[in-house]
Amino acid sequence: MSGKWDSLFSLGLGVVGALPILAATFGIDTATSIILLGIILVFVVLGFIASFLITYFKRQATNMDAIHERVKKLEEHINYMEKIAALDKRLAVIEETRNRKGVIDPRIVILVILLFLLYLYFRNIGLLG
Repeated sequence: MSGKWDSLFSLGLGVVGALPILAATFGIDTATSIILLGIILVFVVLGFIASFLITYFKRQATNMDAIHERVKKLEEHINYMEKIAALDKRLAVIEETRNRKGVIDPRIVILVILLFLLYLYFRNIGLLG
């Protein structure tokens, strides 16, 4: 409870406690003092209920703000993970083009065949022993 509600409830309870003394002093009959006591008690109970509901909903609003902040952090993390996934895909494409294990460049194969044919030609004409 906040400070103003505490003081208001203390005042109401003080009036309820002082009601029998006031009734005896001013000569109010018993039925009227019981009715006044009931009315004051109803207002005090309604005040406590209102105070409880206000405190409860303020706490829920605070919890909602905390949940909202956590959701924002999760969204940032998800965006971060999406960026990582995109970078991972790009890296996989680069690795695939750079690191082709077991694949021989056809230009090298043609060059080796041409060198072999050139060797056979020189051997056939007698330049190589």
